Amino acid sequence: MSFFSQLFELLGSIFHGGGPEAKQKQDLRKIETEVRNIQPAIYKAGQALPNFAEIFRILSEHTAPLNKLFSETIGNPDVKFREKYYDILIQTGFSDKSKEILENLKYENRKKEFEDESNFKRIHESQRRNFEVLLKELISGSFSPIEKTLQNLEILVDFCKISYTSVLKEFDPDYTEGGINQTYNFKPVPLLDLEQFLQDIYFLIANFKINASLGRAIIALAISKSKDGLSEKEQNNLLVHVRKISTILTRFLSETNLKNLLRLIKNDPLFEPKASENQSNIIMKYAEQLKKT
Repeated sequence: MSFFSQLFELLGSIFHGGGPEAKQKQDLRKIETEVRNIQPAIYKAGQALPNFAEIFRILSEHTAPLNKLFSETIGNPDVKFREKYYDILIQTGFSDKSKEILENLKYENRKKEFEDESNFKRIHESQRRNFEVLLKELISGSFSPIEKTLQNLEILVDFCKISYTSVLKEFDPDYTEGGINQTYNFKPVPLLDLEQFLQDIYFLIANFKINASLGRAIIALAISKSKDGLSEKEQNNLLVHVRKISTILTRFLSETNLKNLLRLIKNDPLFEPKASENQSNIIMKYAEQLKKT
């Protein structure tokens, strides 16, 4: 904040008593200063600048490959198909001993055990104990980080489904998604025009974190889906998209920045946007399914 702005606020508080309205205006000016200080600049004098459009364009470019991967794995409309890939991710958290137990408890192996052994009661008891070992490990603290990673992955799946075409057309009516050799003529637009779009993004990502565990889960999905495995170059290419999205969410579309933008739109320094509360309990669902196996 400049010297003259500080002086103006000081005089205002002296001569106008610093009432609720004065306090609200002062808080909004502070918020606006914070938003103006984002670099490269995305906002000025009530306008969303062309750099804002470029952020959305980059997100569109880097979420598309991940959206394709998710649509073919954990984001597939087919529930059983989707659960297959969730199971793969969950099973990476088991100890080596439990992974061996899990392999032995597959239907084909259990069936063979019954065919090779006449003492069915002993087999049933052995398999029951093995299931208890798996269930005990699932509800232990070791699976809590996996649960959090899977919840973040669910958020990323929804985030990567976002279409940016309509919002980019606000900045350039001639914008075409995926246009070959397309040049863009983004113009400033009133920040107010982005209100719903910004609220939708905030709702999704307010409690979202991109970290190394999330990156590893994405690589694991891609490897599981691939018939020929995944080269190191292909893995790095996937992680480039994840890092680019992370950079944009951290530098420009952080929870704080989005909240400040929405507070300017609402002209309310205390406005609290709605945020999604991910209540899914993926590990417990897997445990329940395991009991029915």
